[in-house]
Amino acid sequence: MEIIIIPVPTVEPETQAVVQNSPTLESFHVPPGVGRALIAAGVARQVMPVVTKPTPQTRWRPLRAEGGMYPPALHHSCSSCGMNGTTESQRGTAHISARFCHCGVVDTCPEDVAELYLALYREWESNLPKNKNRR
Repeated sequence: MEIIIIPVPTVEPETQAVVQNSPTLESFHVPPGVGRALIAAGVARQVMPVVTKPTPQTRWRPLRAEGGMYPPALHHSCSSCGMNGTTESQRGTAHISARFCHCGVVDTCPEDVAELYLALYREWESNLPKNKNRR
């Protein structure tokens, strides 16, 4: 009979390990010291759990500011990790400067969303009072 030790990931320091009986695949919890003793005796082996990274599920969308007082912005969010944010620009370049770091990747604004953002920016800019000193 071979016993496989699988550590249980916890937030606290190592408090338990899962011992698995190879032939029956029956699992049970043991203190770490017992697990180490079984490994040292040669009747068990330690198997590290495979940690899979979440697949990024990123969503980008342009936001129109309420009242037209401020320029549009880009909102980005990821349903895999829960990260989100907003990129703004007074010059209409949020689609260029936006970098969204999440799930171990860095995303940039997709072209179709950039086009929507630029259309909103041009609309916002055309509704501004004319000022020769602007920019």
